[in-house]
Amino acid sequence: MPPVRSRDCSTSASSRISSARPCAAFSRSELVRKLCLHCREAYEPTINERRQIEKYVTGVDKLYRPKGCPRCKNLGFSGRLGIYELLVPDDSLTERISAGATLHELRDLARKAGMKNLRHDGIDKVKNGVTTMEEIYRVTA
Repeated sequence: MPPVRSRDCSTSASSRISSARPCAAFSRSELVRKLCLHCREAYEPTINERRQIEKYVTGVDKLYRPKGCPRCKNLGFSGRLGIYELLVPDDSLTERISAGATLHELRDLARKAGMKNLRHDGIDKVKNGVTTMEEIYRVTA
C-alpha cells in the first residue's frame, strides 16, 4: 500500500476518520539555520526570551547568538536543521474528531498525548544551543 500524503486526505476532519483510507499520521517540518559551532556567542536570555522559552521548557541559563567567523563566512550560521511535529491520532482523538470537537479541544488532546508542535521542538533546539529564537519565530510565525 503506498504512503498516504496529506493532500490525499479530505479536508473535513470527520470524513478523514470515516473514509476508507484514513490518515494514520500528520507531520510537518521546517528548516532553520544552524548556529556555527565555532563562533556562536553565549549570552544570558532577556526576561522576555526567558518567559517565551519557559512556556515549553525549564532551566534556561544561557542562549546563543550568531557572531561570524571565517569558517561560516562571517554569517554566524552553518548549515540547516529540521524542526518537526508529528500527530498520530489515537482512539480518543479519533472519537473526538468524529464527534466534531473544536480545534482547541483537539490541540489540548494532542498535547496531553505527548505531541510536540514545531515551536516546542524548535525551542528545545534553542535551549541546546543549536539555533536561535529568531530562527524559530521566523519559521513558526
